[in-house]
Amino acid sequence: PAEEPSYDAILQRRALAYRDLELKSLALQNLQDQLRVEETRFEEKEKLLARQEQTFQEKMKALEDEAVTAGRETVRRTLESVKPAQAKLLLLDMLNKGEEQEVVMLLGEMNDSKRGKIIAEFRTPEETDKIAEVLRLLREGGVTAEIAGANATSP
Repeated sequence: PAEEPSYDAILQRRALAYRDLELKSLALQNLQDQLRVEETRFEEKEKLLARQEQTFQEKMKALEDEAVTAGRETVRRTLESVKPAQAKLLLLDMLNKGEEQEVVMLLGEMNDSKRGKIIAEFRTPEETDKIAEVLRLLREGGVTAEIAGANATSP
């Protein structure tokens, strides 16, 4: 028959197995700690990227707004420099394309004399109806009032 291991040998084997389990447990704990550190680092990088993206979007919006403002200013100066009849045709074309708000903003930024001369060119009933709507929007505060109203109703 095979020899049975001694009591000391059994204790020694169990002690080695227990020590092996302890080492594996420590290694597992270390890996979990490393994982938590990496998760934290990842979350911080993610927050940084989100902030950078937001800053980028804000800068892009500012550049876009500047470009639109500069473009509108160029169009306004152009309309003021051409003859009132030509300016009327250009504005009428914009109105026919549904660009009422742009016409309101352009006329609102013009000096009174030039605006009056251009408006005087709208003579047919159809033209006077269109310019009357533009004047109504100007009287009510135009685009600024609409933006303020939209901001007041949004959460």
